[in-house]
Amino acid sequence: MNVNIPEKYRTEFDKATDFAVEKQVFAPSELAEHLGTGVLVASIMVGYMEKAGFVTKGKSDDVRRVKISLEEWDAIDRDIERFVPPYEPEPQVFTADTEDNTEIDFTDILSAETALFNKKLGTENGLITITDKEGKIAIAPEDIATLFLHRGGLFAKGTLTLSPDRETPVKAKLRADTLAFKKRDYNQVKALAQGIAEKLGVEITEF
Repeated sequence: MNVNIPEKYRTEFDKATDFAVEKQVFAPSELAEHLGTGVLVASIMVGYMEKAGFVTKGKSDDVRRVKISLEEWDAIDRDIERFVPPYEPEPQVFTADTEDNTEIDFTDILSAETALFNKKLGTENGLITITDKEGKIAIAPEDIATLFLHRGGLFAKGTLTLSPDRETPVKAKLRADTLAFKKRDYNQVKALAQGIAEKLGVEITEF
């Protein structure tokens, strides 16, 4: 045991350990009644027993459990100096894996690359792809926060932006995550946008 019991408490402590082992499970208030002392003194005794690894830890009047049987206690002549706390492995703490690794399947709405004005919209391996004459970019679903849909005007192309934020895009046609489309393709693009947004659980913002 690596706890030094002050001599003024030794008699009460020895009585407390005997009581604890005989009960196996007890509350500090029960110990106080057994010792004929106040709860404060009983709590001090419990504190020493906790430090010695003799009982389980708790707060206030929480029930404590003794870590030695009556037979084992008698075998060491009820001598706290000979008590060796049993080995107790540290409890393993498991944290839930909150990351969702489920791959979203866009193939039902993007079964083939959809050609719009000067880019193509498609999907590969759970990613959304945008292809133009300079190459192809792939956008992960988790990188899309909002779909911005601009209908366009009489002489202006419409745009669909797969934005990583919720800021209305400025000069959208210059962005790599944006597809331009002709006015006649608006309904087709809106249907695609709605399908993508539903799968991602994000909003479509028209501006």
